[in-house]
Amino acid sequence: MDSGRRASGLKSELQFGMLSGGIIENERLIYNPGWMVQFCVDKELSKAVDIGLGVGLQGLEEETILPVFLDIKARTKDREHSPFLAVNIGGTKGWSSTYRNLSNFDYEGGFYFSSYYAFDFPINEKMSLLIAMGYIHQNGEIEYSAEGDLEFEEDFSLDYLTLRAGLRF
Repeated sequence: MDSGRRASGLKSELQFGMLSGGIIENERLIYNPGWMVQFCVDKELSKAVDIGLGVGLQGLEEETILPVFLDIKARTKDREHSPFLAVNIGGTKGWSSTYRNLSNFDYEGGFYFSSYYAFDFPINEKMSLLIAMGYIHQNGEIEYSAEGDLEFEEDFSLDYLTLRAGLRF
């Protein structure tokens, strides 16, 4: 076990970032930038792979999204503070200020996928600075009803490039 790892083998990570992207509708991008924060707790499976759970919060112009995910990290070199590739897979719950006061609309989340490549710079034995670039794809659904008890569902996909910074401890 490396000196930077806790005796339990657990490692935590807190990230903050910017989201650049939006929704693709009728073959055109509707730009909807935002911010993100996420927290993960991982357990070392081997010298190269960590696995854990994470939760995040994303704020867009009119939407708020809460992803919950499985976090998998693979280091590119056989040392604790090496660059790593991470994948997050899970689900989301979403809210929209556009539909907040309309009783016949329900804004829902869906599938969540994120991948990022990160550089890990040691600050001391127990903490390091994290800089990462990545991609987020998530699906969602809007359900609404119209006159005559007709119900409709509309699926959407959000795609973002991310720039993140954070701490691993």
